[in-house]
Order: sequence, then C-alpha cells, then structure tokens
Amino acid sequence: METRMIFTENIQKLTFALRWPLRRPDSKFALIVALATTVWLSLSIILMAWIPGTGAHSGTYVKFTFRIATMLVHFLVTVAALLLIIRSRGTGIQAYVQSIWSTQRHQFITLPLMSLLGVATFAIFMTAYTSIKVRIPSIAPFSWDDRLAAWDAALFLGTDPWRLFEWVHEARPLLRAVDVIYDFWAVLLTGSWTWCFIHSALPLARRLRYCLALIMTWSIGGNLLAIVLSSAGPCYFDVVGTVPDYYSELMAHLHSAAPLRTLDAQEMLLVSYQSGDPAVGGISAMPSMHCATAFLFFLMFGEGRIMRALTAGFFSLIFCSSVILGWHYALDGLVAVLLASVCWWVAGRLPLQRMLEVAPNSHSGSAHT
Repeated sequence: METRMIFTENIQKLTFALRWPLRRPDSKFALIVALATTVWLSLSIILMAWIPGTGAHSGTYVKFTFRIATMLVHFLVTVAALLLIIRSRGTGIQAYVQSIWSTQRHQFITLPLMSLLGVATFAIFMTAYTSIKVRIPSIAPFSWDDRLAAWDAALFLGTDPWRLFEWVHEARPLLRAVDVIYDFWAVLLTGSWTWCFIHSALPLARRLRYCLALIMTWSIGGNLLAIVLSSAGPCYFDVVGTVPDYYSELMAHLHSAAPLRTLDAQEMLLVSYQSGDPAVGGISAMPSMHCATAFLFFLMFGEGRIMRALTAGFFSLIFCSSVILGWHYALDGLVAVLLASVCWWVAGRLPLQRMLEVAPNSHSGSAHT
C-alpha cells in the first residue's frame, strides 16, 4: 500500500511538472510567436501555389536552420556541463543535481521544452522568409540596381561608398576577419531568437517585442519591400545592371583575396539564380536584413554602457561590411535601420503584457523561464 502511494505521488508530481510549463506566461509567449510565424509560412505556401516551378528547397533550409540551432544548443549544453562540474565541487555532481531538482525541478522540463520551441519556430521563420525571397525575381525582376548605385554615389558626393574602404581590401587579414564576422551574424541571429525563449533576466514582454519586431522586419522588409524595390546588389551588378563593369574593381579586390566565405556564398546564389532552381537563400539587396537585424540587436540588448558599445560597434561593423563585401548598397543599410526602428516601435505599442497574462489561479511561480 505504501509503495502504491509513493508511486501515485510520483506520478502526480511528474504530471504537474509536464503540465506546469503550459500554464505559465512562457507558454503564451511561445504560442504568440508560433502563430505569427505560422501565418507568415501560410502566406508563403499560398505564394508557392501561385508561382509554381520556382520553389525553394524548404526541406534543405529547415535542415540548415536546425544545424545552426543545434550547434548553438551544443555550445549551451557544454557551458552548462562545465558550470555543473565547477559548482558541484565539494558536494559531488549527484548531490548537487539532487539539490537543484528538489528546488527547481520544473526547470528541467521548461528549459529543454522552450529551447526546442525556439529552434522549431526559428525554422518556420526562416522557411517562410526564404520561400518568398527566392520568388522575388519571378514576381518582380531586378530593376532597381542602376538607381540604387547612382543614389549611393550621389549620397557620398560622387564617390561610390565601397571606395571609402579600399584600405580594408588591401589589408588581407582584416578583410578575412570582416568576412568571418559577417558570416557569424547568422549564429547571433539564431542565438538571439532562441535565447529569448530561455532567458530569464529580461522581462518576457521585452523578449516578445524583440521576436515580433524581427518577424515584422523580415516579412515587411525582406519580403514585401524586397519585391517592391527588387534589386540584386553590387556583387551581381554585372548580371542585372546596365553597366556590367561598374563594380568590377570592387569584385576584383575581393577575388584577389580568395578564398572568402562571401565569394563562395555569392557564387552559390548566382548559380542557383541562373539555373532557375533556387536552393538555400535567394538573392535580394534592398533592404539589408543583416543591417536591420544588427540594429535590432542594438535596440534589444544595448542596455548598459558596455552592451550599448558592443551592440553599436557590431551594427557599425555589419553596416560597413555589407558594403565592403559587395553584398549591399549603402542605401540598403540606411533603409534597413529606418525599417527596424519602425518595427521595434510598433511592436512596443502592442499590449504585450496583457497578451501574456494568464488567470491568477492557472499557474504558479515566476513569469519567466
């Protein structure tokens, strides 16, 4: 009889532990983000049906997204394991884990679940974005590059912006560092999204604001405006522009420094575009999602003197790198900053706190993960 009571009590505790995360504001946060990304994906599916034969390899992109996210999770697990070893010195790992389980057992369920939801929703996010992005040339052939190149030069008093950074092209180690950092941006994007699902130091409403601002920025800017202002960027100017050799000197600088990650990615996207069989990515310049996202990093995480300096510095580096590496016109980055600012402001005007509220008797514990 006593054994049965102990067994029943343990089952009840386990059941509560499994149901508990779903009765917290975190669950509403995850549900809102999942719904927003699903609506976006649904629109992209409708577009796929409307424009057949130009489909992105969505399965490939999902695998790509999960691979980046898995690398991030492995890193976090490794850090957590090291912290566990360090903090359990003197008491033993088993005793330390048991002490945590007795006071924070719900976290053992919540953290893995929220991490998984973060990875899954980000995969939906990127699949929805890319499924539309690869259709841009079919919907609106690239036609803005000549104007953007001319406006770029006019904005800088007759000088093409990339010429201000010729000294970077001549310093090969610096150029390769810029190339790596520009590529590393993707890890920070994935990490910041997933971090919002598991981080407890920031208010949940602020994390929701960031995710919704990202969704608005990428869907409005990376999809809608990218169609309206359809452009390929300086690195593809010889393909879509009226003056094929306009950026030939810039590209010659880059090719002389090969191998670069940027050149490999540009070649992959060009082959995909010319073959009419888009794979991962797609070509689009205006506005720059690299710059828009880096500016959202600044708005979201730039609190405090140190983080403000770090995030502002990173944004400045990404902005300049997008021009140095031939991906974007300077105007792409300037429009991206304006877009990200508006989306951040709009997300902040939403009743986020009320959206995350749950009935007083429907949960217990903190409102954070």
